[in-house]
Amino acid sequence: LFVSTLIEWQFVLLGAGALSLVIGSLGALKQKRIKRFFAYSSIVHVGFLLIALGIGDHNFISATVLYDAPQSMFITNSLISALLYLFVYVITVLLMFLVLMNLAFKKTGKPPVYFTDLQGLLIRSSSKKGGLFIVAVGLVVLLLSMAGIPPFFGFFTKFYILSVLVKYKFNFLICLVIVVTVIGAFYYLRLLKIFF
Repeated sequence: LFVSTLIEWQFVLLGAGALSLVIGSLGALKQKRIKRFFAYSSIVHVGFLLIALGIGDHNFISATVLYDAPQSMFITNSLISALLYLFVYVITVLLMFLVLMNLAFKKTGKPPVYFTDLQGLLIRSSSKKGGLFIVAVGLVVLLLSMAGIPPFFGFFTKFYILSVLVKYKFNFLICLVIVVTVIGAFYYLRLLKIFF
């Protein structure tokens, strides 16, 4: 009874994670509003977390049923990947909003609603002297990290989750994670184009 319940929860977590990846990616592609874009982006990131936690349940089942000590190591790996992803994501999003609001308030005096409100923001910020250039560079680094482009932290967190998926041969999820990461890189790089 206990093992069958854990297996059901594993499929629920992995299924919810896969749906979150698809819905969030497709929703973020069409967004022109900043808050909605980051809401859909958050759905994608929650999908990554659910997948990491779902793999942890799979490993826990294996360790419980088979009493295989090496299998329990992967519980730790999947939980570490989920916690690392969560930590990096929270820090990145908080810094992203802080930087965007700081730059936007300096430009217009009111919070931006659409991405077009931020058009050319980095060029105008970098042409001014002082700390705005550093803030603009920080925004570029944060966007590249959220896109999962190496050598930034976002890449390594996604890579760590992907490596756990490869270890357990979740082939469908591996393909889905790669496709979603490419789509995510597209819409984050599109933001950089708007900001420049």
